[in-house]
Amino acid sequence: ELISKLLKSKDIEEKKKILDEIDNKDPKVSMDLYSAIITSAQDVTLSSYAKKLITGNLEKNNMKITAGLLQDWLEYKVSPVTDLILRALETTRPVQSKIDLIKKASKKDQINSLRFAAAMAIDKEENVEGLKQILKEVSPNENFDDLGLGALLLSHSAFKIFLDKDLQEAVKKFSDQDLNWSLLKSAESNSPFIKNIAQELISRNSFNPKQMIFLGVLIKGDTNTSIYNRELVLGALDKLESTDLYNLAKWDSLDSEKILLAVAANSEDSKIVRESLELLAAKSLQNKSADNFINWIKDGFWEYRAKLAKPVAVISLSEVATEEEINQALDNLMPFAKGGLFNVISSTNDPYLIKNAINRMGELLPSHDLMSLLYNENPEIRIEAVRALKGRNEVKTLRAIVKAYDREKDPKVRSEYNKYHWATKERSNKGF
Repeated sequence: ELISKLLKSKDIEEKKKILDEIDNKDPKVSMDLYSAIITSAQDVTLSSYAKKLITGNLEKNNMKITAGLLQDWLEYKVSPVTDLILRALETTRPVQSKIDLIKKASKKDQINSLRFAAAMAIDKEENVEGLKQILKEVSPNENFDDLGLGALLLSHSAFKIFLDKDLQEAVKKFSDQDLNWSLLKSAESNSPFIKNIAQELISRNSFNPKQMIFLGVLIKGDTNTSIYNRELVLGALDKLESTDLYNLAKWDSLDSEKILLAVAANSEDSKIVRESLELLAAKSLQNKSADNFINWIKDGFWEYRAKLAKPVAVISLSEVATEEEINQALDNLMPFAKGGLFNVISSTNDPYLIKNAINRMGELLPSHDLMSLLYNENPEIRIEAVRALKGRNEVKTLRAIVKAYDREKDPKVRSEYNKYHWATKERSNKGF
């Protein structure tokens, strides 16, 4: 009766009142009616009023994001899928029925259908599964099952409109799993959001320090380096393949060297670790520790490079390695200790490395290598050298020990001399 009255009426204000009355009676009937009015586009004034009623109903039902999207969309144009979308937005319609309508709309207008599915999911959690269903149809090879809403919104460029303003706040709500997935997807699609995601991962300490090297390079990069974002993300996630590695090796940047070392230090793929060292061996390196170690491998141990690559990389990046990792690396290098390894470690000027190398290799080292360390500025290194020279009673060695003892000012180091060397102990007892 109301619809018949609406059709007969010639007065616009009366028509508006009739629409208000219908709107309060049956949401399903009213939405079908609004859709017919809007898609027919015969009465601009009435069509505008119908749009206002629809968006008002959505806002009343806590669908503010969807209402805003609809308002912008309807102002732009009437689409071939307008009827399907409007019917999907009818608030009393079952969730699966809404999804089916948007799936149908997606076959004609994928971008806008995806956007409405996303807006509905943002407004109400019950619609998130529907968004996943629609995304699966769009990208059948992707697995969206375990992703949260945040990652879903970063899975397709159509959703950029929801993230432009509030991304920095939005990513704080992502789970770690969603962030990792989003980071990879952003790299593959060259998304402008990639730095925001990487920054959030760094702030959470989600990755170990070696993985952080990749993200740090990504964040500081400019438009010229962004072409390597995909490889940097794959490196951080330990998903690099050989072709990705060679791309990084061709990168004309000091960061390339650092990244290849990080790959060798971090990767669990033995083939990738070995190839990283081989690529580093072809470069002129700025990292002097890495350069010395790799030259040492090239000179005498190239056939063992697969075993040596990871420990050498870890030691070359000792500033981001844990003590446990450094000690494990030294242990792995010990089978090669007689091949001049200590001299290479000494060249790092790293007190922790040198001290622990003496502790492991002291008995194997010639006396003259140890005697020079009796004058090292680090007292802990001097102590390790004093201990390693225990029992070496050659006249030349004893003279050097006594001479170094006489110059030693640190009482703790002097006490170590007296503990391990009879010559200095006697000298001390005689008051010299």
